[in-house]
Amino acid sequence: MDHTPNSSLSPANAESKPTLDIHYTTEQVSALRLEQSSTVTEVVVTSNVVENPEQRNGLVEPGDEAEEIADANANTAKEDGTLPETAESTTDKRMTTPKDDTEPQQADEVPEKKQKKKKKKKKSSGKNKKPPISGFEEGYCEMPMTPDDYFEEAHDLYHRSRSFVERIEQCIQRYRARRKLDEKRSNVFTKYLTLGGVYTGVKAFGGGLDKETIEDSTAAEIATLRATDYIRTTMDQTKFYNPLDSENWVIDFEGIVKGFLSHKAPRSLGIDCEKTIEQYCGVIRNFIQYVIAHSVCPEYEDNLRAARNICDLAEKELCAIKRVGEGMPGDFNTAASTLYGGYYEDLCVDELAWTTDITEMPGMSKRDAERIFRTAIAHMGSNQQFTAMMDCNQMPRVTEVRVRSFEVVDIILPSNEVKRQFSGTKDVNGYTGNIIALGILRVKRWTNPEAEDEDMTDEDEAAPAGGNVVEHANEDFWLEENVLEACFIGMKFECAVRELDIGVKYFDSIMGIYCSFFTFLPNEMMSEWVVPRPNERPPPMVGDSENAKSAVDV
Repeated sequence: MDHTPNSSLSPANAESKPTLDIHYTTEQVSALRLEQSSTVTEVVVTSNVVENPEQRNGLVEPGDEAEEIADANANTAKEDGTLPETAESTTDKRMTTPKDDTEPQQADEVPEKKQKKKKKKKKSSGKNKKPPISGFEEGYCEMPMTPDDYFEEAHDLYHRSRSFVERIEQCIQRYRARRKLDEKRSNVFTKYLTLGGVYTGVKAFGGGLDKETIEDSTAAEIATLRATDYIRTTMDQTKFYNPLDSENWVIDFEGIVKGFLSHKAPRSLGIDCEKTIEQYCGVIRNFIQYVIAHSVCPEYEDNLRAARNICDLAEKELCAIKRVGEGMPGDFNTAASTLYGGYYEDLCVDELAWTTDITEMPGMSKRDAERIFRTAIAHMGSNQQFTAMMDCNQMPRVTEVRVRSFEVVDIILPSNEVKRQFSGTKDVNGYTGNIIALGILRVKRWTNPEAEDEDMTDEDEAAPAGGNVVEHANEDFWLEENVLEACFIGMKFECAVRELDIGVKYFDSIMGIYCSFFTFLPNEMMSEWVVPRPNERPPPMVGDSENAKSAVDV
């Protein structure tokens, strides 16, 4: 190694690392290159390395600068006798790892966390969704009208200058449009309107509404065109109200409500369920209240309020009639009918027990019937009736059978003494408390306007008019306490009555039970009426086989 003559290096400095002025021979550089290539796979020049201007100008190859750096580092490492750590440290961030270490390092890398999938929101099933307001909820009241609505109704739709027919027709159409009438309520309302003489159905030859008509019409006009309830003004349908021929019609809201709730609705809709009774009474009440609230016809306001009261009364009485019908005719009357050849004799348990389940039969055994009947005579009958029953040689016999219509005028429940006597009487099995105490149902004769005329004998027809006064006097019938509690004053019913020769009367069967305001309207007689049409077909003639055959076919 050559030094300059004026070198100022001390011996200590002479032992330090040599500077870059040291040069290797060509053979030494080649050996170092072979050694470096066996340990390092490749050199990667990162983007933060400053580019050589000469390289940019194309005077130096891209790999020459890297070779010069590697040669310099190799010379320094050769002089120290160590491995080329300096080159590795300077290129630590620019070199790839050895091939042998590539796979383990990839295995140690932590994979990126997968993004959590967002759960799709389930669509609501609608179970907890509240139904829309129908207008029939308990405590529902009409929403306050806006000034525009009030002005429209007071000065246009329901103004007194318009006829009653126009006002009530407009009211019915608007009411049906503003109420959420389901199938059952719509059926009730339709039957009510039909009974009142209002035509309900699709207008003939009306067709649908085209787009031009809808665009040129207001909402009120469109509602009128789509309405299905209106009052006809033609003469071909006399079963509906006709303003051109109103001599035989009377405007009576109370009468229509009475006829519908006391006769039409119980027969066509039934009274088997109290919920059904509340429903059709509520529909009529809601409509009447709507007519009052909107001042459709103030000249009939008193009549409308009376009709609304009938709706409240009908709901109570129809529910009571349902309970009375379940208990009638009662154990005593059933026992008498079983023993003395009445309706329940054919339903005797002794006769049909081998074919039917006894628990499902409405009748009773003759042992039970005789025990109940004798107990009633002992505690409720007179001394003569009791003596006649004790006479085993002669059994009571039926002397009169008639179909009667009665109205309840009084209800006498059993006293505590009578209850004690019945509760201490044993039944056929030797148990007490099973025979129900009897009270008295006091009734008077009532003429059912729907019933057919009663057949009368020649003697009855020849009797003077005042000879039937005694026949229409009040009559008493024995009935169980639980049935009497459901009865009410004014209740009307139709039944078959039998009377024994010992003076005891009993209900053989019940044919119908009605409200205190029972009303049969002539409108019901016209419900199925059709306008007769002349028959233009010629009558059959002798020898005319075609006409004769067509007449027979018809």
